[in-house]
Amino acid sequence: MIINRDGTSRDQWEPAIHVSNITSISNPRGTVHVTAIDRRTDPNNREWKIWHYSCTPGSSLGCRDVSEWINVEISDRAFHNADDLNIGDYHGITNHGIREAYTVWTDISFPNSFKQDIIGDYYPR
Repeated sequence: MIINRDGTSRDQWEPAIHVSNITSISNPRGTVHVTAIDRRTDPNNREWKIWHYSCTPGSSLGCRDVSEWINVEISDRAFHNADDLNIGDYHGITNHGIREAYTVWTDISFPNSFKQDIIGDYYPR
């Protein structure tokens, strides 16, 4: 099952998944939230951003078709780890409510600094 709708052969990896445990009549199974590290916006396949993928399994397909997944860029800038080591070693996601997801990750924001920072953001779908 493919959930990224980028149409490129660039790297996406280190997914984190969380399913909302809050349901409603229109959403009886909860929204599926995934965040992953993604290089789709870099033609050189080097710099990465955090992307959020979500699907509410209301149709008979139940999130099995890529057309049901929404892909949204979360990080406001691209990152490039100076040594390409430890990219995404610490990455997680949770949610609050039916459609609001929070994600955190570590990165080396400034090349040559080798200092890991904890970054976080949320997606209010």
